[in-house]
Amino acid sequence: MKHLLLAVALAVGSMALAPLASAQQPQAAALSIEQTEQRITLETATDLLAYGRAKGDALAILAAVRMMTTVQTQILGADGQPIDLGAVLDEAAGLAGDDANLLAMIDELRPAAEAQYRGGCIWAWQCYWNGWCEYAWLCY
Repeated sequence: MKHLLLAVALAVGSMALAPLASAQQPQAAALSIEQTEQRITLETATDLLAYGRAKGDALAILAAVRMMTTVQTQILGADGQPIDLGAVLDEAAGLAGDDANLLAMIDELRPAAEAQYRGGCIWAWQCYWNGWCEYAWLCY
């Protein structure tokens, strides 16, 4: 009889705590979704930047910088140093040549690229023991 009462008490207690646990999950899930979206944006932008550099495509480089400016953190490259988006735009300007439209887009994007947030949390390129590499959200 004691075991039955104990089981009932535990069941009722766990049901009473269930709403408290579920109330905290949406906030954690929203943060996780936002961080996942930013990580995927950075991975795509990094691939696009590599493509633009390999093909000499100023528009691809410009699109990559625009994507990187949407992530409001400091972005570290594979060497662990911050990516200077202003220098990347200079590289795109060199590839754009005399194309007035591309140069105008570069000038429009430059303030956002140079005003990038320098906070305590960063997206850093991390490689793990199994060879898997990805952007990871690191806070100091």
